Amino acid sequence: YAAEVRDSTAWRELMQAERERGITYVVLAGAEPSLVPELLAVCFDQMPLGAIATNGIQRIPESVGYKIHISVWGNDDTSLRIRKAKHMLAQQIDNYSGDPRAVFVYTFTPHNLMEAGQVAEKLAREGCRLTFNMFSAPVGYTGALRHTPRSLGQTRRAMLDLLARYPQTVLYSPYNAMAH
Repeated sequence: YAAEVRDSTAWRELMQAERERGITYVVLAGAEPSLVPELLAVCFDQMPLGAIATNGIQRIPESVGYKIHISVWGNDDTSLRIRKAKHMLAQQIDNYSGDPRAVFVYTFTPHNLMEAGQVAEKLAREGCRLTFNMFSAPVGYTGALRHTPRSLGQTRRAMLDLLARYPQTVLYSPYNAMAH
């Protein structure tokens, strides 16, 4: 566990130190980065290449030019059940449709496979871009989100189907969905 640091001077110094070490790209994730836009601005000012992982409920100012990866774990029913957010996908789309920084990231689990097509269709209709992620169970995890060989095969087929149906929307390579 790390202590929360909201001091912009400390963040500026961290980004400067990382740049001096040769780091050129930052990924800001965890908790919810959009809740601290002033710190995002400091990071962008010091290290202008990067990405932010966000739930997409609160819009990140255009002045922060990082790529924005908007986390999607299913349709609005799933978002309400697991994230306690009503109409989450609609809010995400309202905040980021047409934003060239934004990519919606659908995380496949064994339980949301059937929702991916509905989500992709809605994102395509709104002119949003979509890519995929897999829930990856850490060592020792035995919970319900763990993929099985069957769910992995279903996920592969869903990815390839969505790539074929929405080639202007889905940013993903068929190579990544193939069995290796």
